[in-house]
Amino acid sequence: CIPLQLQRLFAQLRLSRASALSTRALTDAFGFSGRDSAEQHDVQELCRVLFDALEQSSSHMREEIHRLFAGRVSNWIRSREEHGGKTYDRARSEKFLDLQVPIQGCATLEEALRAMLVAEVLDGDNRWHCEELGEKIDALKGLSFERLPDVLCVQ
Repeated sequence: CIPLQLQRLFAQLRLSRASALSTRALTDAFGFSGRDSAEQHDVQELCRVLFDALEQSSSHMREEIHRLFAGRVSNWIRSREEHGGKTYDRARSEKFLDLQVPIQGCATLEEALRAMLVAEVLDGDNRWHCEELGEKIDALKGLSFERLPDVLCVQ
């Protein structure tokens, strides 16, 4: 099991005077074959496997992982103008453990995060179908952070 192999490896690192240690038991616990261990793996995928293994090992670990790594975003859509004196909107809140940030065209992570928060205009052929009105209307669609985690994993 992954948590046990991690514990053993950290104990060996702490107590051993060897200049190198084998990680084969941990690699095997992750389910990587000999061929897989030579390939580069996606950090997000590795974190997901690790978090799942730790969560299954104890409910306390699940709480700690979510306390440290879980954040919350709101995906929202809002009418651009009032219709009959009323604005219409819809929002869906989602928990996340990692954040995929598109970086193309951005010089820094901060710039990329700001770009994520810029609302998209839904107009023309791409108008939002407002169920309350029963018609398509111009709208803004965006994302906002409700809660940032203590540790933010960015990909």
